[in-house]
Amino acid sequence: MNALILNWQQCYQSGATKCGGKGWNLARLSRYGFAVPSGAVVVADLYKQVMAKKSIAGLINSCVALSADKVLEPQAITLLDAIQKGIRSTGLPDSFDSELQQFLDQYQFNNAKLAVRSSATQEDGVATSFAGIHETGLNVTGFANIKRSILDCFASLWTPRAVSYRRKMRVSDKDIACAVVIMKLVEAESSGVAFSCDPLSGREDVIVINANFAYGESIVSGHSDPDMYHLHSHGQSLIKCHIGKKQIVTSLLAAGGTQQVKSDRDAIEQVLRLEKMQILARLVARIYYALGDQRKHQDIEWVYDGKDFYIVQARPVTSIPRLTVKEFSGIADIWSNGNFRDAAPMVLSELQISLSLDYINPILRTAFSVTGYTLPAGLNFCKLFEGRAYINASLLQWLFFDCFGVPPEVTNKNLGGHQSVISVDDPKYKGVRKRLSRAWRLARLIFKIIVIKRKSVKRYADEVQFAKSIMKRNLQSLGDHELIDLLQTVDRRINKISEMFILLSMTSGSYTSLVEKLERYFPSEGAMIANALLIGQADMTSANQGYRLVQLSTLVGQDSAASRFFSSADFCPDSWDRTLPDTSVFKQKFKEYIADYGHRGVYEMDITNPRWNEDPTYLLNVIKNNLGKVTFNEFKKSQVQKASAAWKKINNKVPFYLRPFIKMMVKQAAQGAAAKELSKSVYVQLHEPMRRLLLEAGHRLVKKGVLNAHKDIFHCAFIEVVAVLSNEWSGDGLELLVAKRQQAKLFNQQRDTPDTIVDDVAHYYVSENEKSSQTLIGVGAAAGCAEGNACIIHSPDEGVMTKPGDILVAPSTDPAWTPLFLNASAIVMETGGQLSHGSIVAREYGIPAVVNIRGVLKTLTNGERLIVDGDKGIVKRLDSTV
Repeated sequence: MNALILNWQQCYQSGATKCGGKGWNLARLSRYGFAVPSGAVVVADLYKQVMAKKSIAGLINSCVALSADKVLEPQAITLLDAIQKGIRSTGLPDSFDSELQQFLDQYQFNNAKLAVRSSATQEDGVATSFAGIHETGLNVTGFANIKRSILDCFASLWTPRAVSYRRKMRVSDKDIACAVVIMKLVEAESSGVAFSCDPLSGREDVIVINANFAYGESIVSGHSDPDMYHLHSHGQSLIKCHIGKKQIVTSLLAAGGTQQVKSDRDAIEQVLRLEKMQILARLVARIYYALGDQRKHQDIEWVYDGKDFYIVQARPVTSIPRLTVKEFSGIADIWSNGNFRDAAPMVLSELQISLSLDYINPILRTAFSVTGYTLPAGLNFCKLFEGRAYINASLLQWLFFDCFGVPPEVTNKNLGGHQSVISVDDPKYKGVRKRLSRAWRLARLIFKIIVIKRKSVKRYADEVQFAKSIMKRNLQSLGDHELIDLLQTVDRRINKISEMFILLSMTSGSYTSLVEKLERYFPSEGAMIANALLIGQADMTSANQGYRLVQLSTLVGQDSAASRFFSSADFCPDSWDRTLPDTSVFKQKFKEYIADYGHRGVYEMDITNPRWNEDPTYLLNVIKNNLGKVTFNEFKKSQVQKASAAWKKINNKVPFYLRPFIKMMVKQAAQGAAAKELSKSVYVQLHEPMRRLLLEAGHRLVKKGVLNAHKDIFHCAFIEVVAVLSNEWSGDGLELLVAKRQQAKLFNQQRDTPDTIVDDVAHYYVSENEKSSQTLIGVGAAAGCAEGNACIIHSPDEGVMTKPGDILVAPSTDPAWTPLFLNASAIVMETGGQLSHGSIVAREYGIPAVVNIRGVLKTLTNGERLIVDGDKGIVKRLDSTV
C-alpha cells in the first residue's frame, strides 16, 4: 500500500488520483489487451512529499493569489522559476531510491532507453487534457538521469504555461499532483497521433491518423507537416490521404534526449501503406470501445517498430466542434428517446451498439440524399446516453421542413417523444423559391419510393431466401475467416436493406395526407375519422401475427391433445414439441406459425434477445392467456362495424365525387403502413442469421479461452469479435471488458430514463401537476372510446397479467406486444407517435389508443378505472385517489 512505484495492474487498481490520467489510461490499455510498452508509474505521493518540503511549500503558497492575467508578469515568472529550481535541486527520499533501483533491476531497465513522462492527476481526463503542458523525457538512460527526469516532470507543473492553463480551466493548485510514467522506449520506425473522430470537422464516423518517420515529437511539437489519413470508422476504407512534407523528424541523441533534424527521406514517401493504416485504424476503433465506452472519443499516441503498433498514450478528446446544417446552427440539438423507445427502449448491449450506430446515420441520411438535398458529410442523427439511444429530434424537424416542407409539429407528432417544437417562422425560410424546391424534392422522393416499392417484392424475397439459407448452413464446418466473411456479408446486406426500410417507412406519410384531407370536412376530427377508416384495411405482417395467434387460441378448444397440454396444472411451455403428438392439428399449425414468424421476438431490435424460433415460450403463454377470451370471428366483426360507422360519416358529409378519392387515400395509407411493417419484418429477418453467426463466434471465443460463456459475445464490440477471429488480437483482456460492460448495463438499467437531452443536460418531463391531473393529454393514435381498468406492464413478458377488457398501459410497443392488443379494450403508451408501430397496429385492429402521454407509467396505478378517448387523445381517470 505504501509502494511509490506501481506496475500496470497495480496502477489500474489505484486509479487516476494516485497514478495520474496518463498512467491510469495506460494501465487500462494494458488490462484490456492493448500493446503498451513495459513500464510502471511513480505515484503522485512522491510529488506530494517533495511539495511538502518547507522551502518549496512556502513558494507555492505565494502562488495562491496568482490570477491568470498575472502569470506572465515578471514577478510571477521569477516566483515560478524559483519553484522549479527548488524542485529540481531537492533530494528524493532514500526509500524511493531503493525502490527505483529494485524496479530497474526487475524490468532490466538499468541500461535501457526509457521514456519518462508526466502524469498529472487532472491530466488526460474528460474535462482537461493538459496536452503538451507538462514534461516528457525521451531516451533517458541510467539511474541518475531517471531521477532527474522525474524531478523535471514535477517542476513542469510550475511553468507559466502550466499555471496559466490551470487558471483558465479553473483547476486549483491544491487539486493537482504529478505521478510519472516510466516505460521502455520503443524503437520507432514511425509514430504519430490518431483520433477516433475528426477533431477539426466534428465528424464522428472517421478515424484520423497523423504519421511521421521516427518519433512523434516532431508532430506533437508542430515542427513537421505529417502525413494525414482519414478512414471510415466502420470498415476502415480510406477516405482521403494527405502526404505531408515531413521536413523534420525526431532522432535520438547518443548522450540521451532527442533532437529535431532535417529528414533525409523523400518528401513524397508515404509513412504508412493502406494495410498498416487499416490495422492502426481498427486498433483506434477498439480503444474507442474499450476506454471511451461508446461516448468519449479518444486521442491516441502510437509507435510502430516495423512489426507491431504500440500505444503510448490515450486520452479523451475534450472538445469536438458541433457538426450540423448551416441554417440549423442557431437551434439547439434536442436529443429525444421518443422514436427509439418504440422499438429499442432498453439499455443496449455493446454488440448492438457497435452494429446499430453504423446503420442509423446512413439510413436517416438516405431519406434526404435521394432527393438531391445536400447534408454535411458525417452528420450525426443519433447518440447514446447511459446506454440508451436518442435521436436528434430538433434536427429532423428542421430537415423535414427544409427539405420537404413538412411542418415541425407534424414531424414531432410522427416521431413521438416529449421534445419541444422548433420555430421556423422566419420569412427567409418560406420564400417562393424555397417552396418550389421543397415541392420538387418531395416529388423526387415519391418517385423514388414508387420505384423501390416495385422492386421490393423481389428484393424482400431474395433477402428472406438468403436469411433462410444461412440458417440451414453447418456453421461448425466454416473456418474462422469464412465465418468473418459471412458475418460481414450479412452486415452489409442489413446495411443495404436499412436504406429501403427508411424509405418505405416514409410511405406512412400518406396517413398524414389523409388526415389533412378529412380535416376540411371534419374540423378537429380528421385523425379520428382516418383512424376509423383504416381499421382492418391493411395486409400487415405484424397485425397478421396477432390474428393468427387468436386463431391458434380458438384451435386449442378443437384439439384434445392441445387442450390437455394448456390446461395441465404443471403447464410447461418449452415442452410443447415433446408433449404434443405429431397428429395434433394445433401442433402442425403452430409449426407453420413459427416458420412464418419465428425470426421475430420480444424487443427484436436488440440482437441479444432470442427469436421465437429459439424460444417460443412467450407465444405459448399468450395463447394460453387468450383461451376463451376472444375469437377471431368476433374480432373481425367488431372491426367491420367500426369501419362501417366511419364510412357512414363520409357518405353523409363528403361530396360523392370525392369519395372514390378518399377510398384511394385510405388504400394508400393502409398500403404504406403495411409496407413499413413488412420492411421491418425483413430487416429483422436478416438479424436472425446474424445472431446465429455471432453465437457461433461466441462458442469459438470460449474455445480460445477468450470468453467464459458464448453469450458474452453480446457484450463485445463487433470489431473486437472480428479482431480475435482474424488473429489480429489474442483477445487478452476481452473478458475483463465484458465484465465491465455487464456491470455498466445493470447500473444503467436501474436509472431513470430522461425524455430528452439538451446540451448534455437530462430532462425528465413529469411534473406534480401532471401526477394529480384527472385528465391526461396525449396524441390520439386510433379512433374510439373505451372504459376499463388500467393494467400497467413494462414488458410483453408481463402480458399474462392482462384480463379481457383491461386498458393496456405500456412504455412503448414493438411487434411482440401485438398479441396483447387483442385482449385489451384500449391502449395507452408513454411514448410513440401517430406513425409508430403501436399506433399503426392499434388502428388496424380498431382498438382505441392514446400515445405519448409523458410519465403515464408513474402517474397511473394498476386497476385504476380509466376512459380512453382515442378521438380526442385524452385519458380520463374515474376513480383516482389523487
